This record gives sequence, structure tokens and C-alpha cells, in this order.
Amino acid sequence: MTEIKFLTLMKILTINKYIEIIAKKDEQIKYENRFVRINMRKNLNYLVECAKEYYFKTEDIILTATYYLKNIIILQSLADANHRTAIAATKIFLDSNGYITKEVKTECYLFFKNDLFMYRYKEYYTYDSLDTNVLKFEDNTIDNYVFNFCLNFIKNKILR
Repeated sequence: MTEIKFLTLMKILTINKYIEIIAKKDEQIKYENRFVRINMRKNLNYLVECAKEYYFKTEDIILTATYYLKNIIILQSLADANHRTAIAATKIFLDSNGYITKEVKTECYLFFKNDLFMYRYKEYYTYDSLDTNVLKFEDNTIDNYVFNFCLNFIKNKILR
């Protein structure tokens, strides 16, 4: 059995920092750099551990990639670029584990983000960041609107 290469907190933060640097160079991209409470930052560390547990329950790389994608966004633990960071981190996770991914175009990010807001409200009745309850296994199945939308996005827009 091949060893799974999970995302680390440092890897996610590095991806986000890279996106911030690129955004500051591009006048068309807004980087808000909002204040994030320390407990929200800790949620991201908890996500990294929960993702490993999730994989060991499912033994499925694509579902685990979906777990990362959904929850990096839902937790909103980064100052900005949560959606872009989640997509980039998901691609890196998949690539690191032998999957071939394709480039995600800017328009695709925008459609994904806009559609995700609709599913997020339908599932959680809010657009705000959520607590670590969203990391529970039961909240990360195809019965969850947001999870299912993220899974379909990975299958249709990220994987080759």
C-alpha cells in the first residue's frame, strides 16, 4: 500500500501566502486581509488532523480531497483567499497522491465560489464561517449539499 501524502498546516499556510503575494501584484484581484481570531486559525490545524482520520475511515483519496476542499472553505480560517487556497491545496493533495489534475481557470473559481455560496446557505443557513462541527464524519458525505457540490467540482473541473 502506498503511503498517503496528507496536507500539513504549513503547506496550507504556504499556499495561502503564495496566493496573497500573487494577489498583491495583480490589481484585478482583491486581497482583503481580514482579521481572523486565533481560535479560527486553530480550526485549520484541527482540520489537518481530522482529514487523516477521515481518510482512514473512507480509504478514498478523492473523498479526502473533497474533505479538504469543503472544510478549508467552510472554516474560513485564513485572512483571505480561502476558496483559492482550498482549490490549490486540493490539487496539490491529489497530485501528491498520483492523480493528474488540470489547471483551474479564473472564471471557474468565480463560478465555483458563487455556486458554493448557494449550497452553503442551503445546508447551513449562513454564509459565515462555521466551527469545527463541520469536520465530523457525518457532515462530510454526499448527503451534505456542500460536500456533494465540492466532490462534483473535483470530478468535473480538477481531475483529468
